[in-house]
Amino acid sequence: MIWDELFGHERQVLMFRRSVERGRLSHAYVLTGIDGIGKKRFALTLAQCLLCSQTDDHVLDACGECPGCRQVRSGNHPDLFLVAAPEGKRDLPIEAFVGPKPQRGKAGLCFELSRKPMLGTRKIAVIDDANLMNESSGNALLKTLEEPPPGSLLLLISNNEDGLLSTIRSRCQHVHFHALEPSHIARLLMSQGLVDDQESADKLSGLCQGSLATAKQLMGSELHALRNELHTALAQGMQLDSVQVAARTVEGLEKLESDGVDQRLGAAWVVDFVSEFYHVMLREMVGARSDIVIPQAAQLTQESSTESAISMQCVMELIETALESQHQLANAVPVGLCLEGLFDDLKRILRDHRSLC
Repeated sequence: MIWDELFGHERQVLMFRRSVERGRLSHAYVLTGIDGIGKKRFALTLAQCLLCSQTDDHVLDACGECPGCRQVRSGNHPDLFLVAAPEGKRDLPIEAFVGPKPQRGKAGLCFELSRKPMLGTRKIAVIDDANLMNESSGNALLKTLEEPPPGSLLLLISNNEDGLLSTIRSRCQHVHFHALEPSHIARLLMSQGLVDDQESADKLSGLCQGSLATAKQLMGSELHALRNELHTALAQGMQLDSVQVAARTVEGLEKLESDGVDQRLGAAWVVDFVSEFYHVMLREMVGARSDIVIPQAAQLTQESSTESAISMQCVMELIETALESQHQLANAVPVGLCLEGLFDDLKRILRDHRSLC
């Protein structure tokens, strides 16, 4: 079955399958969830099933061989329309929906959907980056949502449901997609040839927060360098220079931002790197196996002198501090302030622990 090629979204498949079987497919859906979990691929697979000429209209599947299936896969199906923000742009312009000024109302997505299907009985639109619609483009789409042409289906893809205009949200059914399991990410990394071995796939899948897009970004040399530098700094234990580490970390985030990585997302990774360091250290202390290998954490755990030893209680406090920083980032605390506070708190906990030794 064509759906076997997707991982982790069985509940969503079942929901659409039941809607199709009962003839209750809505005219518009918003597919929401973080980037890199397969929302667009899900939408295109759904479109292929609905446009397949060899399967029954009440069976959500596709043969994969008919002209309709081949045209969907090649992006050339006359009744399937893909809309996304132009490369390098941060909004979906009105022209995508109603055409440029000389052709206003006679081109664009809304015009194409108003025409009869060229093949079969359906016309399907997949609108990627739907949260990037501005007020003008959103209002242009609104009439089509209010009075959908017969046989039309709109699939809006968004990584930020709150970023959609309220008038758009209220006229669509909402389907939320959860982050992928690490095992699913590992399989995708291997099947797409992004890593060379299973060990690398397993390690990377545990760091990417359920997103293949994040996994690909984590493979970048700049982020790997930042992670390694941070772990080396944390391995100094009670000698941690919190001011220098914070400054170096912010500098590293600025490099990532120049490569297109959002600074707040980068900061979230930094906090995760801190958390994973101390989690690995804690597991080393209790003799438990860890799927993540951090040589610097193992080195710090093995320190035997009274002066540099760190207790299990101390490590647990360090982990709790990292968790608090995650909450601060989620609540829009400025990135620089959050990271400075994090490393200051780590230093304070280590210093207080040393005074008790």
